[in-house]
Order: sequence, then C-alpha cells, then structure tokens
Amino acid sequence: MAGHGKGVPKNVTHAESTQSIVDFIVDRDLTDFILVGHGYAGTIISKVVEVIPERVRRLVFWSAYVLNDGESALEMLPDRMRCSHRWRPTQPTTPS
Repeated sequence: MAGHGKGVPKNVTHAESTQSIVDFIVDRDLTDFILVGHGYAGTIISKVVEVIPERVRRLVFWSAYVLNDGESALEMLPDRMRCSHRWRPTQPTTPS
C-alpha cells in the first residue's frame, strides 16, 4: 500500500493508498478474493470495493474502522489522540 515499506514516501493521501491497492489488484487481474482490513485499513478496503466491486468476493473488517458517509478516521479517535494528530474538523466531501 502506498506509504508503507522501507524507503517510500510516507506523506500519501487516503486516495493514493486506496488507488495503490486497486492498481495492485487490477495489474494482477485478481478476482473472487477476500480482502481483509485491520484498523485504518478498514477505511481503505471500503473504498477499494467501491471502485472494483466485481472483483471482490467479500470484505473482512478485523478490528477495523468502519466509517459512515462524511466521517473521517480521526473523528473516531479519543480526544487526546485527535490533538496529537492536529485534527481539525472539515466539511464533508462529496464522494467521487
């Protein structure tokens, strides 16, 4: 996933992380598989299946964030953790 691994840029967006998973799946012509997300990755797999639903058999959310429309992962964190991430509420965006 974009932003993970040694020697790779860490300042990637949620969309870039999602796209890197989509690209991996499409480039390898993967179909009929189970996609598992743990923690923050729950937000990623939710978006992946929106882009390529016909390729994914099932999603598994293993102790993962599951967001409603307009929510962000930071909103789900306790107050003390939001402050450490310099969290600022934003207006909900329209999904693309």
